[in-house]
Amino acid sequence: MSLQWRRTLLILGFAGLVFASGQAAEPMLLGNQSCATSTCHGGVIGSGPAWNHSLSTWIAKDPHARAGLVLRDNDSRQIVLRLNPAAADSDDVFDNVLRERCISCHVTVAAEETTAGEKLPNAVLAAGVSCESCHGAAEFWLDEHVQVDWQGEKRFASATGMRDTESVIGRAATCVRCHVGSRTDDGMVRDMNHDLIAAGHPALRFDLLFYDENMPRHWDASSEAENSFQQSAIRVRDVGRSITLAASLELSSQRALDHLETRESGSPAIRQVPWPELADYDCFACHQSLRFRPAESTLVSSGVPIWNAWSTVRQLEISPAAMASLSPMTSDSERIASLLPVKAKEWRAKAVALAAKDFSPSERLNQIRDELGQAKKLTWYEAAIQYLRLDAVQRDLAKDPGNAVIAEQMAKHLSTVEESLRFDPDRSKNQRGRYHSPARFDASKFRKAMNAAMQPAASSASTARSLQIFLSRSVASQP
Repeated sequence: MSLQWRRTLLILGFAGLVFASGQAAEPMLLGNQSCATSTCHGGVIGSGPAWNHSLSTWIAKDPHARAGLVLRDNDSRQIVLRLNPAAADSDDVFDNVLRERCISCHVTVAAEETTAGEKLPNAVLAAGVSCESCHGAAEFWLDEHVQVDWQGEKRFASATGMRDTESVIGRAATCVRCHVGSRTDDGMVRDMNHDLIAAGHPALRFDLLFYDENMPRHWDASSEAENSFQQSAIRVRDVGRSITLAASLELSSQRALDHLETRESGSPAIRQVPWPELADYDCFACHQSLRFRPAESTLVSSGVPIWNAWSTVRQLEISPAAMASLSPMTSDSERIASLLPVKAKEWRAKAVALAAKDFSPSERLNQIRDELGQAKKLTWYEAAIQYLRLDAVQRDLAKDPGNAVIAEQMAKHLSTVEESLRFDPDRSKNQRGRYHSPARFDASKFRKAMNAAMQPAASSASTARSLQIFLSRSVASQP
């Protein structure tokens, strides 16, 4: 099978394009003006149902609305100049860097706008990440979605172009398009690669539960769909991590395939996609202090970067042979291009199974305790994931009045756990951080804080008894 044909199949599989008469039926973006009237989504905030002022809420409160304009600020300018120093003397070069590297995630645009061209109007940047980035290009559903019978799963059929933002899987799959990345979705490259990170853009570390929590509610928070979404924080976090891992696997395979294609082109006019792509690996394996370390290393690996640690820790069981094949020293781009889409499909299937599963906070709490007790060395990634898992347990406990006391005590200690994971735990919120790695991570301090969070101080005999029953583990088993 030719490389081009393999790429075509890959794009079809990832993007889910619908073909009719030999052409892709890609819906058109209509822009926010189609939503803006006061009788639709542009109403006064706080007046009427949430859907009536959803656009107004987005404009006033949502950071996505300002995502395009930040590309003109000084921090973004410094990133662009590092990517292409010629941008310092040419507005056209500067804007073409934005077109080719930035606006596919920072602005709601069509694929043709992300290729080099004329000056990028500020009006385009001012549009930000708007409605259709999350809900889908509206050409085929704008008229239909106001109808009384616009209900159920039919809204999210591929032919409509509307994206599912209601289910846990649908919302996660929508977010990871930018917050993890893709080189094929919608015909655009959304790729936070090592060049961009080295130029100064933060690396992408997506967590569905926190990201969703930070979104201003421009939808009905009491709807049946939202109640289902919020039913279990453990489910949201587990499904979100599975979809994140699947998206990471797909992105890596797309990078490998694009590398092979650009390498084989032989044309000096085509910028080669680098391989291995270092953004796929644990940053801190390379970017670390060379000073002597204590017994418990802050690293996932001893100098050899492990593939995508944020997504794979506590999820992907990797054999030594498979790990060696993913090492940047031995990574085979052809093998990665063919193998990782298969693994991604497996993790999307696992996400479906997790979305249908009932989760027990007590069972998850005991898992965390056991895993921490068995871990001889605790890396920063492992610690961060265990913190997120315990945070989800606390959130689910808080929903049950019978566990309110336990949840409240856990919440008080979780802030200390979070502090132990900060790169700069001593700096104030208004200070720029000195460290950009977990160089100061203290595993013993983290363990102590986690144990305190899992064994809240009991304020009464009855609370102590409920804790003992709930935890179903003796203090002696604590690490």
